[in-house]
Amino acid sequence: MEAVQVIIIGAGAAGLSAAKALAEHPDLACIHLEAQEGVGGRVKTFASEGGPALDSGACFVHTKGLTLYREARQRGLLACSGKAALLLAGRYTPVWRFFCQHALSNLRPFKQMTPRFYRADDPRQSLGQLISALDFTPPVAGLVRSTLGSSLGCAVEQVGVLALRQSLQQANIRLGRDTIQQTLKRPLATLLAEIYAPQTARVLTGHPVTAIDYQGAAVKVQCQNGPRFVADKVIITVPLAVLQQERIQFDPPLPAGHQQAIARLGMGQGLKLRLQFSKVFWKKRLRQLINTDGLFHFWIPDPAQAVMMVFYVAAAAEALDEQAALARVMDTLRTAFALDIAPLLVSSQLENWSANPFIGGLYSFDAIGSEGARTQLQAPVADRLYLAGEATVEGYFATVDGAIESGRRAAQQILDQLTGAGSGNSL
Repeated sequence: MEAVQVIIIGAGAAGLSAAKALAEHPDLACIHLEAQEGVGGRVKTFASEGGPALDSGACFVHTKGLTLYREARQRGLLACSGKAALLLAGRYTPVWRFFCQHALSNLRPFKQMTPRFYRADDPRQSLGQLISALDFTPPVAGLVRSTLGSSLGCAVEQVGVLALRQSLQQANIRLGRDTIQQTLKRPLATLLAEIYAPQTARVLTGHPVTAIDYQGAAVKVQCQNGPRFVADKVIITVPLAVLQQERIQFDPPLPAGHQQAIARLGMGQGLKLRLQFSKVFWKKRLRQLINTDGLFHFWIPDPAQAVMMVFYVAAAAEALDEQAALARVMDTLRTAFALDIAPLLVSSQLENWSANPFIGGLYSFDAIGSEGARTQLQAPVADRLYLAGEATVEGYFATVDGAIESGRRAAQQILDQLTGAGSGNSL
């Protein structure tokens, strides 16, 4: 039997996972293309002289039952979350104080939130509207909006209740029961490099794909830097924003259902900061600082280092400006700790995922009216194009865990189609 040629576009977690799954079948020959100069996609590290290597992209493990958690646990890499505090009206507030002063009086709306989420039937209702309809006091409402917004990578007003609920239900995920948020003792990129070492070595980096022609007997993939590759099957794992911005031209165009699904999903915008200070000015054992007044949160990856990480999620209508974001973060810290911290700042590093043309943002979210969009993107196109990546995953979207599973799913779709075991749901 002649080898079937498969091209994988994108060498993030989804692309590497697909490559590993296909590598187990000797009758498949793979070409793996990556637009950036390195492998990992949105899993990347800040390089620093003399300091620890830290994640500039994804850094959390979210699901106990999936690949990432198992691999991290086997290597003893799961870290404890540590002590947390909050920023309330700009001021540093211990969790116990917030709980005593505010949370106790909000137990009833907290209990109502999950039932209302599962009973909601208005297709235009946003998660923000649902929160507003509950009788939270302003401080607690701010905490709920901020923590959910930071987790989802967007303002809660942008998220559709029905779309989010459907996505969670498709994956059999129950709110507050089936997800975790754990960091690792070393960068996530190093873990991926270990899991997918053979696949990483075979990636052709610096090959941004600009066009895919699948109208003939074979699929033709054109790269910006000149090379053209031909294959029988193509797995596309690029971020949602790359498809939304039409950075890849399809001939013929993708089916209407796929185009609509791509347009209906949202893509959060934001950046990540690494702040190096001359000394530690925060309390000992502090690991996380939750900002109830905005969508940017702080955490300390190593208590022995004067380094603070910042995850900055842009508000819905915010024009993301790097210098303005840094100034806002510094002003927030100055107010929180009642200290002029500007002289203590040694250096700052910034990863602007929104400005990266091969990424285009943080990660996908279930926008209002996007019900069924993720499921639609899982359908093969003409039995030749297969989409993967976190945007194609119900429930586990916006996570490396989910991206890994999506790559495995796309690879299995190809294998099923070649062996006649497919469901025949291609378009």
